Amino acid sequence: MSIFMTRSERSSVRSFSRAGSWGSIPPLRPAVSLLPVNDATAACEHLIEGPVDSTTGAAVEALGALLPSNRTAIEALLPRLDPRKHHPYPAWATARYLLERGFERTRALELIEAFAAVEKVEGYVGNPFDDQLAVLLLEHAPERAIPLARRALRSKTPRSVLAMSALLASVDRPWCHRELSSALVERANDLPQARYLVAALARSTSQLARRLAGEFSLSVPVREPGQVGFTYDEVVAANIDEEFEREIERQRPIAQRLRRRLPEDFGLATS
Repeated sequence: MSIFMTRSERSSVRSFSRAGSWGSIPPLRPAVSLLPVNDATAACEHLIEGPVDSTTGAAVEALGALLPSNRTAIEALLPRLDPRKHHPYPAWATARYLLERGFERTRALELIEAFAAVEKVEGYVGNPFDDQLAVLLLEHAPERAIPLARRALRSKTPRSVLAMSALLASVDRPWCHRELSSALVERANDLPQARYLVAALARSTSQLARRLAGEFSLSVPVREPGQVGFTYDEVVAANIDEEFEREIERQRPIAQRLRRRLPEDFGLATS
């Protein structure tokens, strides 16, 4: 598509097809980048005004890449987001947009906590945004973040436990060791989640944390004779070192920001 688009081409981008599932979020940023700012903004607003789904979140993120900030469309979306009905992605994107710009802080924080309180999102074994909602509070309202960080470390969604464990392993402060240790003691029998907690503690600078990780060393699952295929825990156990190091690297920029912003004794006063 040429950057010199016709009116019909611009209209086509504005009416970009909504995603059919949460796993097929449309690539809105590349699409709207082809438009003049006013048209790109109108395209995002059009999608945000539609049904709340994965495209709503993608449109909010795409709008966030445009200047100047547009708070009207985002604030109008706020009362439409319902944790009883909607996937947490649009709420996460909306709260992040508002917090990064200093808009509607109180409502944004309440939105995060409301969606974080959902233990099981429809179609999932748990809440797939446990970690990302917790990270928003760690960055923007740390005094309210510990309950959500604890929930993420105990999430029924293994990916959320991996992400939060890797983040705390990278921050590597006493409060991180306490939270990881407490979660491991409580959830030692939950696999594969416990493997991520052990991996995080094993990489700690704390001798006590590393000792606890050693006490909870988890063996590779034993395969039954004639077993076909692999369990999720078998896949995690076979790839834990590589997977965890990759996740630590992904979380490193956030961890560096948290190390600069949060005090050494963080968590004691907020527990």
